[in-house]
Amino acid sequence: MLAALLLAALAAAPIWIPDPPQARGTTLQGTAWAAEGKGWAARLTPLDDAERWAYLRDLGGAAADPFAPKPGTPPAFLTYLLTIDNLSAVPMGFQAANCRLITRNRRIGYPLDLPTLETTFHQLDREIPPAWATIRPALFDGETTIAPGGRASGLLVFRAPEPRTRSFTVEVLLSTASVEEAAFMAAYRRAKEGQTP
Repeated sequence: MLAALLLAALAAAPIWIPDPPQARGTTLQGTAWAAEGKGWAARLTPLDDAERWAYLRDLGGAAADPFAPKPGTPPAFLTYLLTIDNLSAVPMGFQAANCRLITRNRRIGYPLDLPTLETTFHQLDREIPPAWATIRPALFDGETTIAPGGRASGLLVFRAPEPRTRSFTVEVLLSTASVEEAAFMAAYRRAKEGQTP
C-alpha cells in the first residue's frame, strides 16, 4: 500500500513543457528558450535531476546534489542552465537575484543562492552543509561581470511551484552595455497526461 502511494505521488509530479508563442526575439530551440538583443544573446535550458547532478559534479566537483529529491518524493526544485554571451565591446552585468519565476496567479520565486542559504542556516544556529559549499562554481551566485566577447553560464535553481500551478514564466534580466536593462521571458505550462517535453 505504501509503495502504491509513493508511486502515485511521483506520478503526480508535473512535467513542464515550453509554452509558445513568445515575445519577438525569443525562439524555442528544442526545450530551451533562446533570446537575442542589442549586444547580447542568452539561452535558458531546463535540466532534470540527473542533468543537474551531472552539471554539478562535472563543473563544480560537487560531492553531492543538495537539490536532489528524497526517495519517493516529487522534485522540490526546478533547475535551468543559463548561458549569456556578451556580443558588445564593453563589459555587461548579470545579477541572478534579479531573475524571477512567476506563476499565473502571480506568486513569485527567486533563484536560490549561497548567501541566502548561508543566512538561513545561520539563523537556525547551524553551519551550511559541506555539499552546499561545493556547488558554488556551478551556480550563478551574486553579481557576474561578462567581459566583451565573453560568455558566462551557470545554474538558476528555483523552488518548484505549488502542485496546483498550471503555468509559469521564468524572467531573466540582464544589464547591458548601454546601462539599459534587457529582459526575456521563458514560459512553461504543465504537460497533459502522456505529453512529453
